Amino acid sequence: MAKIVMLEKNGLIEKGYVGFSWTTFFFGFFVPALRFDIENFFLLFFIEIITSIFYVFPYSSKLYNNLKAINLAKRNFFSEIAYKTKSFFGFAPTLEQLYREMVENLIGLIYGLLIIFLLSFLYALFYNKIYTKKLLKNGYKPVSSSDTFLLKKYKLII
Repeated sequence: MAKIVMLEKNGLIEKGYVGFSWTTFFFGFFVPALRFDIENFFLLFFIEIITSIFYVFPYSSKLYNNLKAINLAKRNFFSEIAYKTKSFFGFAPTLEQLYREMVENLIGLIYGLLIIFLLSFLYALFYNKIYTKKLLKNGYKPVSSSDTFLLKKYKLII
């Protein structure tokens, strides 16, 4: 759980955070956006979008197509088309082939979701520290001795 550290610069008080960021873990790039932390917003946004483009979207659409093909195969759709048109090259996928392909796509989808989960976990682990370090680098100072103690405990100041 994150702890709040009050930081001050020229009379302006800003909240800094130390510890694991549950809000970043669950809400992803929206947290840096709401904190006006543009660099981390774009970094997390592009990480999540690129991971989704390469893993989640393709496998989820393939999985949907597999389920539709299995439904058609159960109704003998492919064998009727192959028989009637003769242009299907005699290929009618079996249910076994369709189920195997469905399992492969399901594994790919789960793999992509696990990658997003792992990246979100790692980013949530370090985001509060990165954000508070950025505030300290911009000249913010701890308001009270308890804030100084927390910053020393998390090794953000010496």
